[in-house]
Amino acid sequence: VEKLQSFIRDLLVYTINFIKNSFQSIFEFFIFIVTFYFALMESYKNRLWFFAYIPKAYRTTWARYFQQGMELIGRFIVVEMQLFTLTFILLCIGFYFLKFEAFVIKAFLIAFADCLPFLGIGIFLIPVSIYYFIVDEPMIGIAILVLYFMVQMIRQLTESMLWSHTLHLRMIHTFLISAASV
Repeated sequence: VEKLQSFIRDLLVYTINFIKNSFQSIFEFFIFIVTFYFALMESYKNRLWFFAYIPKAYRTTWARYFQQGMELIGRFIVVEMQLFTLTFILLCIGFYFLKFEAFVIKAFLIAFADCLPFLGIGIFLIPVSIYYFIVDEPMIGIAILVLYFMVQMIRQLTESMLWSHTLHLRMIHTFLISAASV
């Protein structure tokens, strides 16, 4: 009987705390939504509305830097989406001919990981190739290595071409810059 009373008391305290925290979370979420709505409305009218809180002497200069930064980020996102699509298509084709199961999902995950910093398709394809060498299927291992090198080469040349068109540079310059950065 004492254990049942203790259990009911603990359940009641947990329920009351849960309801209290739920109301607090709902109220905080409501405040966030209202604030977010007004921030979006202000941004729709004037993208630089928050520069009103910066000293007047710096507003124009900082606003210009902000706009240039936003344009550069927009260009970067467009180039990355194009590279993601290219990598995805190349991996889909390669995995299809290698007869991998669920090749579209695998290609999507590897292409997505390629977009993330410090990750690339080599983190996935090289260990898979090594695995196939270990399990005595060297032809699949070699095919995966060839796929890796082909995708890397095509992607690197395409990336140089896309950035050269975006930054109005020659393709060889962007290729040399990216090669030097590696």
